[in-house]
Amino acid sequence: MKFKSQASSSRAAASGFGASVGSFGSLSRFSSGSFSDAPAPSSIAEPLDLSRISEPQLVVAFKNLLKRDDITKSKALEDLRDYVLSLENRSDSLEDGLLDAWISVYPRTSIENSRKVRQLAHLVQGLLASLAGKRIARYLPKVIGAWLAGLYDNDRLVSRAVQESIVRVFSTEEKRNNIWKIFQGSILEFVADIIFQQTPQTLSDERTVKPDDAEAKYNRVVATAILLLDRILSTSSKQEIEKDLALVQRLLSSKPIWRLSYCKDPFVRQATYRLLRSSLSQVPALLDWKLISVSIVEKSLSVPQLGSASELSEVLLQLTNFRTQIWSEDYRGKVPASKSLRHYIQGGSQGASDKFWLNLVTLLHTLPLKTLSGSESQIENGNLDFSLSLMEAFQRGLNSRDEPRTNLETAWRSYIDIGTWLTTLLAEDNRQRFTQTSITPILEQYVLGAKGRSPWNLPTKSAITLCTESFIQLIEHGHEAAVRSSWIKISEKILQAVNLSLPEQPVHFKSSQDLICEQANKFFMLDAAVLSRVSGLNTESRVLTIIEETSVPLLVNSLQLLQERSGKPYGAAAVIEEAVHNVPGIVNRSGNLMVSLKETIPNLSFSPSAAKLMAIVFAFHNQDGFGTVTQKVIEQIVKTKPDESNLPAIQKLLSLINFTDVRGTAELESMIHQGVQRAANGDRSKWSTIVSVAGNPTLPAEFLDRILLWIMSVLSSDDSALEALYGLSEIFIHCPAVIKRFQDSTHGLDLFTKLLYLRESPDDELANYAESLKVKFDNVEQGNAGSKSKLQILRQSFDEVNAESLSVESLVSIAQELLLAAKRGEESILPNRRHWEMALELFLALPPRPSTAITSPLGGVVYLIETEPSSSFFEKLERIPRDFDYFSCAFRLTYYVIKVLSSSSIMEVLNSEEQETLFYYLPIAIQLIDDDLNVEGCNGLIGPETSKSHEELMEVVHEGWALVRHWIVSIVQPNGSENICAYWKQKLATLKDFSPESYRVGQAFVRICSEAAILGTTENMASQMDTGNAFRALNVICAAALVAAHKTMTLLTLTTTKMCNELVADVTGMNFESNYREGLQKLCLLNVFVEGDDLALNSIPTQRLVFLVKNLVRCFQSGFSTPMAQAEICKLLAGALRPICEIYGSFWADIIDDLISIWDKTSGCDESLSLLHGSFRLFACLKSFWEANDDLKDAWVESKTKLSNGLILTLKKLDFSNAFHRPCNMTADTLCHQISNLSIESIPGVEEIYPLLASRTKGVQQGAFEILHQIIPKAQEQVSFEAALSKSAVSLPDELLSLLLEAPTLGYDAHGETQMWIGLRSYLLSWKIVFDHFAHASLPVQQSYSSQIKEHGSLNQFIEFAFEFLQGDSGKLINASVFEIRSFKLHLSEREIPQLFVHLYFLSLKYLPNLTKTWWIDSKKRFKGPIEAWTRKFVRPISFILSVSEWIGGQDPTEERPLSVKVSPKAAEIIADISVDEESPPVAIAINLPPEYPLQPALVTGRTRVLVDEKTWRSWLLIIQGAIMFSNGNLIDGLLVFRRNVHGALKGQNLISSRGKQAHSISRILFSNVKVPRKLDWIIAPPFVHLNFPPLPFSLSLFSWLVSMTSPQIPNLSTFRRGGGGRVHRDDMGGESTRQRPHGTSSAVKDRVVQGTDNDASISRLSAVELGYLDDPFARVLTASNALARRFPIINRGTYVRTVAIDKLVYDFINATDELFPRKKQIISLGAGSDTRVFRLFNARTSIPLVYHELDFPVNTAAKVKAIRLTPLLRRTLRLESPDDLVISAEGDALHSPFYHIHPVDLRTLSTLGASPPPDQFKAPTLSGVDPTLPTLLISECCLIYLSPIDAAGVVDYFTKIFFPPTTNNDDIRADLADSKGSTPTPVTTPLGLIIYEPIRPDDPFGRTMVSNLAARGIQLQTLHKYASLDAQRQRLRDHGFIKGQGAADVDFIWERWVSQSEKERVASIEMLDEIEEWRLLAQHYCIAWGWREGQGDGVQGIFDRWCDFESQQAG
Repeated sequence: MKFKSQASSSRAAASGFGASVGSFGSLSRFSSGSFSDAPAPSSIAEPLDLSRISEPQLVVAFKNLLKRDDITKSKALEDLRDYVLSLENRSDSLEDGLLDAWISVYPRTSIENSRKVRQLAHLVQGLLASLAGKRIARYLPKVIGAWLAGLYDNDRLVSRAVQESIVRVFSTEEKRNNIWKIFQGSILEFVADIIFQQTPQTLSDERTVKPDDAEAKYNRVVATAILLLDRILSTSSKQEIEKDLALVQRLLSSKPIWRLSYCKDPFVRQATYRLLRSSLSQVPALLDWKLISVSIVEKSLSVPQLGSASELSEVLLQLTNFRTQIWSEDYRGKVPASKSLRHYIQGGSQGASDKFWLNLVTLLHTLPLKTLSGSESQIENGNLDFSLSLMEAFQRGLNSRDEPRTNLETAWRSYIDIGTWLTTLLAEDNRQRFTQTSITPILEQYVLGAKGRSPWNLPTKSAITLCTESFIQLIEHGHEAAVRSSWIKISEKILQAVNLSLPEQPVHFKSSQDLICEQANKFFMLDAAVLSRVSGLNTESRVLTIIEETSVPLLVNSLQLLQERSGKPYGAAAVIEEAVHNVPGIVNRSGNLMVSLKETIPNLSFSPSAAKLMAIVFAFHNQDGFGTVTQKVIEQIVKTKPDESNLPAIQKLLSLINFTDVRGTAELESMIHQGVQRAANGDRSKWSTIVSVAGNPTLPAEFLDRILLWIMSVLSSDDSALEALYGLSEIFIHCPAVIKRFQDSTHGLDLFTKLLYLRESPDDELANYAESLKVKFDNVEQGNAGSKSKLQILRQSFDEVNAESLSVESLVSIAQELLLAAKRGEESILPNRRHWEMALELFLALPPRPSTAITSPLGGVVYLIETEPSSSFFEKLERIPRDFDYFSCAFRLTYYVIKVLSSSSIMEVLNSEEQETLFYYLPIAIQLIDDDLNVEGCNGLIGPETSKSHEELMEVVHEGWALVRHWIVSIVQPNGSENICAYWKQKLATLKDFSPESYRVGQAFVRICSEAAILGTTENMASQMDTGNAFRALNVICAAALVAAHKTMTLLTLTTTKMCNELVADVTGMNFESNYREGLQKLCLLNVFVEGDDLALNSIPTQRLVFLVKNLVRCFQSGFSTPMAQAEICKLLAGALRPICEIYGSFWADIIDDLISIWDKTSGCDESLSLLHGSFRLFACLKSFWEANDDLKDAWVESKTKLSNGLILTLKKLDFSNAFHRPCNMTADTLCHQISNLSIESIPGVEEIYPLLASRTKGVQQGAFEILHQIIPKAQEQVSFEAALSKSAVSLPDELLSLLLEAPTLGYDAHGETQMWIGLRSYLLSWKIVFDHFAHASLPVQQSYSSQIKEHGSLNQFIEFAFEFLQGDSGKLINASVFEIRSFKLHLSEREIPQLFVHLYFLSLKYLPNLTKTWWIDSKKRFKGPIEAWTRKFVRPISFILSVSEWIGGQDPTEERPLSVKVSPKAAEIIADISVDEESPPVAIAINLPPEYPLQPALVTGRTRVLVDEKTWRSWLLIIQGAIMFSNGNLIDGLLVFRRNVHGALKGQNLISSRGKQAHSISRILFSNVKVPRKLDWIIAPPFVHLNFPPLPFSLSLFSWLVSMTSPQIPNLSTFRRGGGGRVHRDDMGGESTRQRPHGTSSAVKDRVVQGTDNDASISRLSAVELGYLDDPFARVLTASNALARRFPIINRGTYVRTVAIDKLVYDFINATDELFPRKKQIISLGAGSDTRVFRLFNARTSIPLVYHELDFPVNTAAKVKAIRLTPLLRRTLRLESPDDLVISAEGDALHSPFYHIHPVDLRTLSTLGASPPPDQFKAPTLSGVDPTLPTLLISECCLIYLSPIDAAGVVDYFTKIFFPPTTNNDDIRADLADSKGSTPTPVTTPLGLIIYEPIRPDDPFGRTMVSNLAARGIQLQTLHKYASLDAQRQRLRDHGFIKGQGAADVDFIWERWVSQSEKERVASIEMLDEIEEWRLLAQHYCIAWGWREGQGDGVQGIFDRWCDFESQQAG
């Protein structure tokens, strides 16, 4: 069924497009192509007329379609598409306005760059055309060109969209073809418009489209237009073309279209070449040949053709064949056609197929010779030049890197064809030269060429073929002489290499010989290939002659060399070997050579050439004389011990000899056996010999078997098994048939078993090797080694077990393979009854442990088992064979059967006997395993040393019972009998004795019935119990099993009630004295009835129960009762006492006494566990109603303490060493439950309880924790009181601390995951007990505990372990929002472990905040950030604020002036106040806690100051904050200090602190209330003064380091400035400066403080140098030898930036161009200290025109002068070659040389001269050697800042205004200088520059703190506030005369702008610097300012021109 739109369009097509052009009817007028108004795809178009569109959403869509954004356009097209689809074929709903608008926008939309836009545009076009039907016909001429052009879009998805849209409208092929005919004119006009009118600028809006995108768009459009024209030309008839011939001719003869043939876009070039081919075929007359010639020959051949090379190749060939004149007469290019052709050939195929080269050969043959050579005269004269140049171009093309490898063979073949063809064109005298130049090098390179890139390298696979063709073609074309010459040359070079062979020892001996081997191989292989090709041809004799002439001399000389050098140059032997293998005929024809070989080979059997000589022997073994040679060689080899030198020869010999012809094989066999042994010991080279022997087909089978058996014997050795596997693998790889035959032999099973065993090895490499080898063997396994061998392995494993037995997993795998492969006989894979009986015999004879009465459903029946095993029995049990995993055969059978039956349906095909075997033995075996796991090692089925975890083994039990459940519901025996339940019911009825096996039967029966009950299929056994006598006659095991299995149903009947009454009566009358066993039987059976049913005895009369209880108490106290009987009595009493709880009697006191007696006398051994367990249950029973009976109550109260202590004492007895002991665990859990409900005040011997926390028994561990958790917090108040009275030290118990010595690991625990969690819980509970000591302890006691923990050092490892656990494998910390972190209740669940970790971390923060914070500070970076964020998120300060609330609530309310505390959890703030009087407000402070508290410190601020002045108040705040920090981070201690200070002030005291004299120390340590970045605290903190309490970190990073240092060593701003190569000025960026002596009253001590920092500054400089920030070889020389040169990254970077920035300014000053008046320059460094810049400058340039001056304190200059005198490196750098070059003052503090001066000057003396110079001051300058005429640079690195503002300005003025005045008023000085020099000076102003490096911005928080802390050290930055900003520094420079030139920038700005990105990356790679914000903050507080003034006069201008280029920072 067609939709309406389809139908209408079909009709339109049928009426027009499907008919001829003439019958088009009303549409025929459109076919003329006269629509000149068709919308062009240009981006420039008239506005759309949307007024005729009624739908608003369509108007919006069209407007969006005109927008620039591709996404908007796509959305608009989608809206149009959806709208058209919504019309549902209603053509009448389609408005004309919509069609008009669409026709206007479609052409330009269809060519957009966005693929999606183009796709959608064509899709909408198809939808609209389909829906419009005939109406679309009048629009088609306008859009047909753009529509059809989309078919050729280079994007396949777009092209497919166009095709689908056209098919939607024109459904048949005929209609689609007709549109091309009908609209041919319109299409051609569209093409013409694109070619002639459109450009990249018209198709795209240059305002919004990038030029590259516009170009790409144009190329795509123009290419599709050309392809439209190509489609018309290639498919239209001549008549159809003639209709539009004029337009076609205009297009084909136009330059624009053929100019596209050398367009950069390959798509355009392809289209153009296709058009040319079509034009040549259809309308060649319309082509302009001259235009084509220039476009193709000159232009196209000269441009890269990647992507269009194939098309160009085809069109060139077609064009040349059609008209060769395009290369000659038609060609008008500027470049000769031959040159263009050679350029084209040089480019190679450029990605085309190999057909390119075939076309090229054809083209060259077709071209006129004149075109090839450029002139006919060259051809006629036989000139070589054109031929050589052509071949060279050819060679470059095929050697191009872009040439595809797949083309090379064809390319070289074409090269050879062209070369041989060109020889025919050359004169005779040029042919040989051409051949030797262009062709024969191919042969030489192939044979002799070394590896590497060469223009003559051939493709490897086809090299010999190509060389053969070259050889033969040259012979066939008459170039025999050239070939002979080349071949002689090659053979002579090989012979030369042979003759020049190196001695054996040199390094290159092997490589040289291997090269000869390779060359010989190629030489003779090529000989053989050529001879093969010419065989039977007339050229054969000539070729053979050439080969013989070249080969025989080579062979003779090679053999002669072998004889002379005893076979050492094995390359010579390789020459002969290759000749023998490739051209044996030539060797045979040389008789003398054969004779010499026979004589020589035996004498060289052990030479390096032996292997190759052996190959020669076996190549000629059938010839006369060579048989004896072989035997001689064998005899020599057997007599000689094999070694590395003769190994290859032996291998070759053993692989080729015929063993049947060899005499003396015994000696040979011995040699091979020794080889196997040596190979097994690790000498893998011997395996190749073994493989050679094994691969010899003549080796006898018996000999081969012995070799393999030798190898198999090695497999049993752990040390050699891997080597043996390697050997087997090598044999398998090279001789698979050998392994296959061995597998089929009788030894195959043993080998297969060995491999299976080895693949289970714990050595991964060994296991993997064995597995891979097994897989290989399986692939070739056939016959007896197949299923039969696997069945034999299974049967053998059922009977025998040893350490090399296969694992159960391997057996199961074998069974599954057999099940998959077998069709019948599957039952043979299971063990039979005999196997089960043998495996379980000893275990079924072993009686169960007495403690299993607690866990067994048969209860105390276990006590009735009669068998008492003998000592011999236990000896047999100990000797039970076990596998490598210590599994017995019984366990292996059980495990195996469970796995096999669980994974298959084999059970259903077994017969009745086999099913019954499994029904019986498998449940019993599972029960035995379960018992062995419940009480570890109780029966020994599983050895204690097994590597399997307890959980893995329990999984076997669970799978086993799951299998039994499956049998219960689904397995019915084949004979129709009932299922497993019925079978076991019958089995139970046969029990007659009390043997261990009978007990196991009863036990298994109960379990099977319980499983059946779960499944709802239990049999009702009441019928067997209806007759009481019958039931009483049953075996007790049988009766107990029946009762236990069906108790729930049977106890509801009257019969069972009667039976219970009878048993009660029997027990009431029992007497152990008369018949102990009978009484015990009745007691046990009654307990089975009562167990688990609290209402079981409610039907018994009360009086009878009283009698029962009294008799039980009497029996308990009789001397005949055993612990087992007492256990049953306790168990029965626990059930019988509740119904008589209101009955009075003395038996209540007796029972309590009995309990106390039990706990006092009973041990915790296995036999006593049942009694203890029963007593705990009895205790619980009594406790539940002890207040209901006065007699009981009195006895209870009287004995309460004894009972409690007895329970706790018993806890110590239950600490079993067994990893798993379920009865003990149940007993301990019961005891723990009772202990947790006790109220324990104190117990004696509490120290004995601590070790129980480490118990492996969960209940014991919990019980110990419950006890300690109760008594320890209560005891701390007394401990605190006693400590306060005695003033003695208090410590944590050593027993407790010993549990914290080492954190556990989360690795594998051999006892299983459960035990791992128990061990982990033990560690955590120990920490919980530690924190319990803090709970109610006083602050001094807490401090003692904290100090002890710190000394013990266990907290760090706990916290680190905690966060490793909380982080887990994901690396993300756990979400702690689900936990209550402030409290914890032990539940003994694995889920509580994370909560316990979180809780303990909270307690660490609460009680040990400083220790925790110290760990955090020192922790790894991967922990630090996440932990801080995690603490902020989950711990939160509110937890600590609540603790304060709890504390304040317990304060004395009657205190006179109480401390009032208000907490704000939301704001994390504590406000404390104390009332002073009624008139004044209360004294108040606030303690603010950061979100990360206590990792971040609390901040104490004042709210209301009363009583004291501001200074005292600030001291209070500092003291309170210090108390919080140093009193273990306790907020309460801070509040107490506040209260004491207030109370003290009220009493008239000035200052009271919690630490007395420590107050002053604290106040000094605490910095002011300024928010400082946490990682800068160590920079700005003032000096640390040692405290009398533990030095805990008060802030963050590195404080622990500060604490460890003495005061002078503490880093500060002045010691962290220095950097490599920088000046020795002291500040926090790594510098230092000499401090000038202040005037007047300033002390010399201050000068010494400044001077003494020089050493620290040197260390900072050395740190940056040694880390690689800076290159300064002099830093180490001027630094103290014992200095530790390592500073922090932030300091190193500051040092680097400052040094580099100043160096840039200095170097640009020195290197300034001064062409008019070349002269020296001068630098004056103020306060230089140990600065190294002068040495670096002179070291960098040996002839630098510079004089360098340094000014500093004498003490500093003396140190530097001394260093220069003692250090040759420094003297050499300063060019001080002789003593005359150096003048040192008598004091040793001044130095003068021609280029370097050190002045011991106090700058303050200069400042006075600068302020008020006397008139004659300048007649004698104070600084000798300073030249006032030289361009000068002043440098002050943090020097002037330490002077007063007046002094600092005076020093600068001294230089700028007096020494280097800006005007010529210093003529006197200049005149004096001129007189001394004998010339008249020219009045000039000296060029002068100044560089200042200083701190700035002192008024922000960071700056204030910095200034304050430096002041605390006696250092005052006197000019800092005057020059506090960059603007102030610039103004300072102006004030000093630097009016026109000045700049300033802080260090942060310099780092960002002056340092290149690559250099930043280098610096960042040196050290990790994550403190980016801190770095920027520090860097923004230091700046560099520079100012300059140019000189006035001749030769002194332009000195500072380069400084103008330095970027200055505008913001101040």
